Amino acid sequence: MEKAANNQLTNDDLIRFALEEQSPKRSEMAGEREKSKAEIKASPSHHTASLNIIRDLSAPKYESTSPLLYLQQQVRTMFTHGPERAKCAFVLLIDANSGVRTTSTSLSTRILALRWDSSAAAASLVMLLAWPQERMSPLLDRQLAWPSAGQPTLREVREGQRHFFLPAYREAKAAAKGPEAKSTLLEVFLVDVHSLRLQKDGAESSKPCTSFSHTFVVAFGPEGMIVWQGCGGEGWGYGLDTYISPEHNGARIRSWEDAGAFADRVEKLTEHKGKWDKKCNNFYKHCFGVDLRQICSVEGVVPALTPKYEAWLKILVFEDLTVEQLRKFSY
Repeated sequence: MEKAANNQLTNDDLIRFALEEQSPKRSEMAGEREKSKAEIKASPSHHTASLNIIRDLSAPKYESTSPLLYLQQQVRTMFTHGPERAKCAFVLLIDANSGVRTTSTSLSTRILALRWDSSAAAASLVMLLAWPQERMSPLLDRQLAWPSAGQPTLREVREGQRHFFLPAYREAKAAAKGPEAKSTLLEVFLVDVHSLRLQKDGAESSKPCTSFSHTFVVAFGPEGMIVWQGCGGEGWGYGLDTYISPEHNGARIRSWEDAGAFADRVEKLTEHKGKWDKKCNNFYKHCFGVDLRQICSVEGVVPALTPKYEAWLKILVFEDLTVEQLRKFSY
């Protein structure tokens, strides 16, 4: 990838990024099936649909004075042409705002690696849409460093400040119900500390474990609370596209009663220590929609859960989210 002349999301830039005619240079050892998949992922029809998605983001067909409802519609807009085209639009938005020109080869490679059942990918999409333009540089840097995507490291866990969800929830609720009716956005990283230690020590290669680490985004406003997330692995879980669908209705406006119950369960997950027991599993299932105990119970299919439960929480907070900030993309 090379640097473009500027980082403005212009019509000419997007068309050039999306339709650049450069033959992919693939290894002769690559199988025909993988070659075919890559060509499909970055096909012209994907490019056209992706540009339509970006156009709708910059000039939406909906009007709302509520940041919560506006962001809810923006996330839905990303998937109007399906999850694969949403991947293409996501990559183009990252690169155009970073001032990076993407070739057909790199676009195909990144689309193939992107999964909406990755909690990090799902959260990153919402953050890209919501984060204010003037503060986007660190966010874009971590997207270009995918797949790490800003996930906390063991060093950060050891040296950084541990956060707690309930205080953040209470502050956001107070701001939403206060006289100024402010909206607040939280990106939450629930970290499996023991799993990070196993990876660092090289133990993961000899006996792989399923980590409970999970990233999600929560927005609060006068209307209530919305959660955006994806959670899964090979053969289990769900993607962000499924989560926001009418059938799943995960990204709905939740009442303050439901929001309080969610916050309480997340806090209890953070405080829990010892082993992954039934109570801990139920908290996780209610919050994130997957039954890890059941998923990991079939030997040889999904690796067993991390033997030691040790959680650590990191929260990024953006206060006073506005519709004007959400309209940052221009086309």
